[in-house]
Parts: sequence; C-alpha cells; structure tokens
Amino acid sequence: MGSPHKAATRAWEKRHPKELKAQRDRYYKKHKLKVIAYQKEWVKKNGRKLLARQLKAQYGLPIEEFDRMLIAQNGLCPICSKQMTGWKEPCVDHDHETGANRDLLCSNCNKVLGFMRDSPELLEKARDYLLKHRKETSLATRGVHAVASNR
Repeated sequence: MGSPHKAATRAWEKRHPKELKAQRDRYYKKHKLKVIAYQKEWVKKNGRKLLARQLKAQYGLPIEEFDRMLIAQNGLCPICSKQMTGWKEPCVDHDHETGANRDLLCSNCNKVLGFMRDSPELLEKARDYLLKHRKETSLATRGVHAVASNR
C-alpha cells in the first residue's frame, strides 16, 4: 500500500488539475533538456512494456501476437512493402465496425485507410483519379516537349 503522503499528493492533484498543469509546465520550461533526456531513457527501458500495455488496452492484442504478426510479415507493410521501423510503426490496422484486428501497416498506409474510411469504393475512386491525371500529365508533358523540339 502507498504512503499517506503519496495518497494526499494524488488527492491534491485530482482536486487541482489546472495548478498541477501549470506546475508541470513551469518545471518543463526550466528543465527541458533534463526532461527530454529522462523521457528518452525511460522509453528505452520501458518502451516495450508500454507498447504491450497499449496493444492490450486498444486492440486486445497480446505483445506476443503482435510479434508473431510482425515476423509473419517480415517487418514489411503489406500495402507498400516499406520496412516498418519508425517509432510510430508498425500500426495495428483494425476494422472500425467490428473491431477485428487485420494486419500491421506502416503509419502512412494506415492513415490512408483511415482517411478513406476503410472504403474500397473511395480507394478505387482515388486510384482512378490518380491514373486519369497521370495520363493527362503525361500527354501534356509530351506535347510541351514536342512543341519545344520543333523550334
């Protein structure tokens, strides 16, 4: 069980959220480099534990299953084949209607699916749009080169 002082501190923090934020902001401003160094060290020591907690809470996904998925995908995004190495990667892609986890994606591909509301129809329209403008751009560019070379 925690100390009485710790309990009193937590109670004060709960009753005074604005003052607590102001205190923390002042401390951060005064000791920014120290805070950043501490955070980096903390993440280095505890990052995996934090990841495990987040995966379980957000997706009901045990860290061992996450690891198996990453190994099965060879660490690659199944959409763009990018090696997933960033601090925000890999992302757990999931169906927003059912909550079912799908695969691990790079952050860009995960965002695209989210922005397109997981709609194959919208993705198809976006694809068609890009292909249409690629053809128009290609033809326009060739026309400019043909005119320039005739001079």
